[in-house]
Amino acid sequence: MKRLAILVAVAVLSACSSDSSGPTQRFTGTWSGDAMASASDTLHFVFTSAQTGSAVSGSGTVSSGSTLLDYTFTGTSTPPTLNFTLTVGSETLTYAGNYITADSVAGAITEGSTTVALSLKKN
Repeated sequence: MKRLAILVAVAVLSACSSDSSGPTQRFTGTWSGDAMASASDTLHFVFTSAQTGSAVSGSGTVSSGSTLLDYTFTGTSTPPTLNFTLTVGSETLTYAGNYITADSVAGAITEGSTTVALSLKKN
């Protein structure tokens, strides 16, 4: 997980607009996105999620090169916002984003004091 902490060193992406319309079970399904940890290293996230009411939970993977780590997450989806906490081994990361459309979210993932942009698309 130290590798993730070192890699995650880019500024926060702020969403300019958001979408609060659409289905109430919006975050159910498979979502993915890439975080540019550095000019030469990209973290690829895949989320498999379920939503009941505003509660979201699931599991996923984050990969960088040949390194692949599993995680679980729980949080809330209350359009236009999406917030959750990921647990990767003994590390905790947080995600905060805004729906741009029904199948895309712009936001950022944070570990400690390091934040990196992570936009998600529904697959």
